[in-house]
Amino acid sequence: MYIELFDTLDENLIDALEKVTKEWAPAIKIISIRVTKPRIPDNLKVLFEKMESERSNYLIEVEKQKTET
Repeated sequence: MYIELFDTLDENLIDALEKVTKEWAPAIKIISIRVTKPRIPDNLKVLFEKMESERSNYLIEVEKQKTET
């Protein structure tokens, strides 16, 4: 559900499509692609934000333990 590299999705998709069209349909030129950000239901969004918060807290604690020893 979560895509860390969403900002590069457009470029990666256009590169992949250009490779295929060069082989199978050389007369077709891909001009642009725009992938819109998906709409996530509110209940899933809340759960995701909670999970990210817990993950951040865990990483902070791990770093604290490294610096304390």
